[in-house]
Amino acid sequence: MRVRLGINNCFALKRWPAAREWASVVRNDLGLGLVELSLDLLEGFDDPTARPRVVEATRTALADHGLTAQATFTGLGAYSLNLLMHPNAERREAAQRWFERVIDISAELRVRATGGHIGSMSVPEWSDRALRAQRWAGLKTYLSALAARARDAGLEHLMVENMVAVREPATIAQVEDLLDPGDAGHVPCGSVWTSATNAFPARAVPTATRTRGWRTSAPMPPRCSCSRATRSPTITGHSPRSTTPSDGSIRHGFSRRWRMPAPPRCS
Repeated sequence: MRVRLGINNCFALKRWPAAREWASVVRNDLGLGLVELSLDLLEGFDDPTARPRVVEATRTALADHGLTAQATFTGLGAYSLNLLMHPNAERREAAQRWFERVIDISAELRVRATGGHIGSMSVPEWSDRALRAQRWAGLKTYLSALAARARDAGLEHLMVENMVAVREPATIAQVEDLLDPGDAGHVPCGSVWTSATNAFPARAVPTATRTRGWRTSAPMPPRCSCSRATRSPTITGHSPRSTTPSDGSIRHGFSRRWRMPAPPRCS
């Protein structure tokens, strides 16, 4: 299986906010051709009067720099919100409308998918078994409606980001419960961490990554056999150093060469 290396452009937040700026960094500094569009850098997309300008600027930047965007992603700002599992019904409905606008601009940007952080329960509601079940069932209803809208908009799939806290879709069991292969009226819903396989038919995905005909989780990596003698290789990359390297080369405040920290020992 061939995998293309790409990058989420959220790294450019507050540094290179203009589309032509982050597109230049991705192509000319990082040498990549594949990018995932963070909603943080599509400022104004949910304003009907500003959205055409946002779409035009983004598509122009992608074309001018020879970049391909295959998905949009909720980004950093949305991560701080409860969204589709907010304890307040009005805020859940507002989040649903927001995701609908996300689907719409994703279609206008001609990407294949959208998704990311979809919601988080509050501590009090998570602690109440009845409310927890109610909120989870509501989340699945919202996702089904969004999958239908995505189908109508011409997208190929939705993505759910498995998070860290159990109040969010975090465990394998939770994410597995949200996965859906889709049908004629709904696009498939898959995990962000398996979205890289979505370009391939299910038969091309290793058996270990499929459950009930849909991709669920990647195979576990081999057990590490690192040692105390592991050395930190010097590699080409970008590191937040303010000093100028000996060769005088520095771009955007990042040095070209840096020493990777030694990985922690496995237990």
